[in-house]
Amino acid sequence: MTPLDYLVSVYRDETASRPERLEAAAKAAPYVHPRLSAIEYTGPAEPEEDVDLSELDQEDRDALRKMLEKHAKRDSDGHGQLGQGVSNDLGPIARRRAQSYHLLK
Repeated sequence: MTPLDYLVSVYRDETASRPERLEAAAKAAPYVHPRLSAIEYTGPAEPEEDVDLSELDQEDRDALRKMLEKHAKRDSDGHGQLGQGVSNDLGPIARRRAQSYHLLK
């Protein structure tokens, strides 16, 4: 019997005291349920394909322009935070792409 097998048998033993079972479960957990590790994203910073906005109607172009202006203002004010809408890294990219389609001045 391995040490892990012993810990598993203790936390599954209903006749053992609750503190003993909790301690055995806590010590066995890293071996039974390993933590996920963080990885670095190494993909492209910009999409590889151009976005075709030519089929947008005027209402959709206005909505997109308003959204991009809002994010451009937020980025230029320095109040942008990651996790809120378009991230700081994507704001300039989206802004450049919109400028290339003449959505922003």
